[in-house]
Amino acid sequence: MNERKEQIIGEAIKIVANEGYGKLSMRAVARKSGLKLGALQYHFPLWGDLLKGIAEYIMTKYFGDTELSRQNPISLANQENYAQSHARDGETWPQLRALVKAILKDEAGAELNSETLFPQLWAMAQVEPIMDELMGEIYGQYLDVLERTLVESDVPNPRTHARALVTLLESSILFLHWDKRVKDSLESEGELVFAYVDSLTSARSGD
Repeated sequence: MNERKEQIIGEAIKIVANEGYGKLSMRAVARKSGLKLGALQYHFPLWGDLLKGIAEYIMTKYFGDTELSRQNPISLANQENYAQSHARDGETWPQLRALVKAILKDEAGAELNSETLFPQLWAMAQVEPIMDELMGEIYGQYLDVLERTLVESDVPNPRTHARALVTLLESSILFLHWDKRVKDSLESEGELVFAYVDSLTSARSGD
């Protein structure tokens, strides 16, 4: 994706994250990008092309084999080295723990404003078949990263536990935000996820 396309997609993502997916349109993106509609359609001829561009941009930030993603610990290109360099000596399943910490830190998400962007994309996927398919691709790669690390950590039933971890990592923050007894949603999310990882350790020790 060239620099101009990235700039346009960046504006589209800002609209979704800050104003809601209902405000996203070709005209709105053209206006935010300082383009006429025809100029925007030179880069993204159809609505589906724009949505695919958004998904591609997100996947590149998190998973793509680019210089940017190599600096991002969740990326497939860097997750193994990151896990090895950040694991504590004597820690059970250090690579898994390091990866979970990287996901919770979510460096790419800070740029994407992921806390508001992804709930909007989830909602959009319910009414836009193209976005539904694209979100499946994004989370499919996410699941693969976790499953691969679980396999390498010799965790039993890796696909099942990868799905459980994705569910915890992606949805717990929403419900914790609504729990008025929780003082710090992000801290509580980390405690919840690592309690699950610890339960895997305990189950493994009992084998």
